[in-house]
Amino acid sequence: MQSSTPRRRELLLLAPFIISAILPTASSADEAKVKQLQKDRLDVLKQIVEDKERAFRNGGIPLSDCASAYQQMFEAELAICADDAERIKVREKMLERAKADEEIVSRLFRAGEARTWDHQAAIARRLAIEIELERLKK
Repeated sequence: MQSSTPRRRELLLLAPFIISAILPTASSADEAKVKQLQKDRLDVLKQIVEDKERAFRNGGIPLSDCASAYQQMFEAELAICADDAERIKVREKMLERAKADEEIVSRLFRAGEARTWDHQAAIARRLAIEIELERLKK
């Protein structure tokens, strides 16, 4: 009985090391699965963006529906980013899109086809993206 007690103590002392050796493998497998799911989701969202962009250009949906689809796609892209350099690139694409949307809303507003708050919302969205981009660059 005496001999099993030291073994038990040794096993208890080794348990954290054994567990830590096993867990990262399981965690990296889980992480790989999550990354693949994120990529699959991004692919679906890209298709939605294409479809909604086409529908907007044909007058089938308002710009806000199209902008919402882009926002979801960009957020999915951000979730996949590994570092700030990648996040900056995505934010720059977001900013380009927001500027384009702001210009569209501005034209619609001047033509009387958009409301004041639509124009203000487009400006606010662009500014929010610019703020996040500046924070990332620091």
